[in-house]
Order: sequence, then C-alpha cells, then structure tokens
Amino acid sequence: MAVRNSHTRPSRRELSAEILAELYETTPTNLMTMPDPYDSRKTLEQNVIDLFYQLRWSLRAQKRIEGLVSAFYLGQFIEQRPLTPEQRARCRGLLTKHYICCCQRIFDLFSIQGIAQIYRTKRVYFWYFSVLSKREFVRLIQEAENML
Repeated sequence: MAVRNSHTRPSRRELSAEILAELYETTPTNLMTMPDPYDSRKTLEQNVIDLFYQLRWSLRAQKRIEGLVSAFYLGQFIEQRPLTPEQRARCRGLLTKHYICCCQRIFDLFSIQGIAQIYRTKRVYFWYFSVLSKREFVRLIQEAENML
C-alpha cells in the first residue's frame, strides 16, 4: 500500500488490494470460529435484529473480527434464511442500505473460502465494503473463486 498521511483514507484501489492480500492469508490454520448464531426458537426477523445489535456493538467497541463475523452471518441471514420474498423484504427492511450492502458483500466474499478466512485477516475493516465500487467487488469475487 502506498505511503500516505495518517489522516487520509486509502483509495478504493488500495482497499481492494488490501482485501485481496488478506484473502491469501493462510495462518493461523487451527481456528476456532463463532458458530452460526441463528436461534431457531426466535423468528428470523428477531434473529436479524439481535445480530444487528451485536454488529453495531462490535463496531462501536472496535472489535474488528467480531464485527466482520457478525456481518457475515447477518448477510447469510438476509440472503439464505428467508423462505419467501416477503420475509426477505421484511428482514432487509430492518437494516439500512449501508448495512445491507456491507453485510451482503462480506458474506458473498468470505463464503467462497469459508468464514475461517475472516479470522485470518489482519487489516480488513467493515467499512471497506461500503467504499468499493461494484466493479472492484466483482473482481474480488472472481479472484477469490480463482484461489480455490
């Protein structure tokens, strides 16, 4: 990454390169990952709300890994758990566009290699996924798929 003033944000290209580099991380190998937090005793909508609160807390507390993991599962909840288009719309209606975009992107990208890859990252943050252009994100997906 190019040298820059500590007060300037990295460019989209730099963020994309940083995320891509993190996809190549292979250590540690023996990871304990957070299990799927879905609680079948609650409605899908309540699960989304609960996990959204967890995500917000993780981001406020600057718990980078926990935030990314929460975003991964939240993306999974809104993409794979709804049984009907109406239920999917209700779940999406509980979140802002910003959170929907970031969570879907985090889920889409890290589901290729598995959630354990999130735990191998060192420098990727939740907000990176809101800054990337669609083109840059599609390129990251393609690169991740080529790694398999």
